[in-house]
Amino acid sequence: MAAYDRTIPASPEIALPSIVFDHALTLHFGGETIQLRHTPMAHTDGDTLVYLEGANVLHMGDVFFNGLYPFIDRSSGGGIQGLIASVDTGLVMSDGETQIIPAHGPTANRAELQAYRAMLVTVRDKVQAGIDAGRTKGEIIGDRPAATYALEGEEDGFVSAVYDSLLPAQD
Repeated sequence: MAAYDRTIPASPEIALPSIVFDHALTLHFGGETIQLRHTPMAHTDGDTLVYLEGANVLHMGDVFFNGLYPFIDRSSGGGIQGLIASVDTGLVMSDGETQIIPAHGPTANRAELQAYRAMLVTVRDKVQAGIDAGRTKGEIIGDRPAATYALEGEEDGFVSAVYDSLLPAQD
């Protein structure tokens, strides 16, 4: 995890999953139907949204930081476009009564998830406009394109990750 200058060791074999899926999986357990949706290149390349149908609860994991600037783990395949797409998937999976559980911050509702999505899109668009205008990453960070949201956490780190994820892939 380059952002924190940490190497996270692989899990031991006993911790590896016995059931895997590429895009979606539905499980039935104890009278509950559980929908799993893989949303790639969001927080990381391995994000999964978990929806409990009967309870009408959606767990977003690290895709949703409620009240905080999100952490996009670039060294693990995360990016702003995937993060927005993942939130879009969560919005499709939810309704006005769904309890939405973020990885960080208080439990939310669909309107709060929509506001989070709007923030992601606005910051992405501002950063892209800066890139298109030939501004450097430092200049764009200095413009504080996320400041109007007054969220807790690493504003500069978030904007930096958005910037990096909008650049063309380097071969």
